[in-house]
Amino acid sequence: MCPKCDGVKISIRKRKTPKYVCKDCGNEFDDPKAMLVHKTQKQKKDHGRQYSNPDE
Repeated sequence: MCPKCDGVKISIRKRKTPKYVCKDCGNEFDDPKAMLVHKTQKQKKDHGRQYSNPDE
C-alpha cells in the first residue's frame, strides 16, 4: 500500500529509484506499507463439498 494515500495500485520500477510509485497519487517510495488480509470465506469450488477422514 502507498504510505501517503493507502492506495493499492503500485508500480514496481526495475531501474529508476525509488523502487515503487503509486498510480493513484504519484507518490514515490522505497518501502510499501504492509496490508493485513484476512480470508474468512470458503472458496466457491469448496462450497458444499463433503470431506471425509481417510483414517476412519
